[in-house]
Amino acid sequence: GVKIIEMLKRTNVLALVGSGKNQKFSSDKLIIWDAHSSKIFSELRFFSEILKVKIKIDKIIVTTIDSKLYVLNMSTLEILNIFQTYENKKGLFGLSSDDKALVIAFPYKHSGYVKVKNYNCPLNVPAINAHDGNISNIAINHEGTLLATSSEKGTLIRIFSTHNGELI
Repeated sequence: GVKIIEMLKRTNVLALVGSGKNQKFSSDKLIIWDAHSSKIFSELRFFSEILKVKIKIDKIIVTTIDSKLYVLNMSTLEILNIFQTYENKKGLFGLSSDDKALVIAFPYKHSGYVKVKNYNCPLNVPAINAHDGNISNIAINHEGTLLATSSEKGTLIRIFSTHNGELI
């Protein structure tokens, strides 16, 4: 069976991840499917279970159970970055939805910390100490300017600037 399906806007490109041990649809293989031609465009093996996939116009973002986040070039399928996340068993990450902005946020290094990677800004945003406990949700607004986080406790939602990491 298939457990993850991600569609690129209103195009014919789909990202599929299997849910079983079957070699064709294993949970560590990302299949890029072209629905227009009804053919597989590409298959990528990550050698670790894939938890979440998101597609943007020119990038694919993948999280795996071994606490890694991959950023790939959509046209070449080249890996641009691999980030180590903090105990990310849910595959959490936030992603801007605007085609002009690529901003990603993910659990980072220590419990309660979030890292923001802004591909449109040369400045490196320091890791954000968002909560005392583990992060349960991460979201980024459409433009990629704001980051919202909540902890596992669920009592606080905090909003940060993605440009400098400051609490808003």
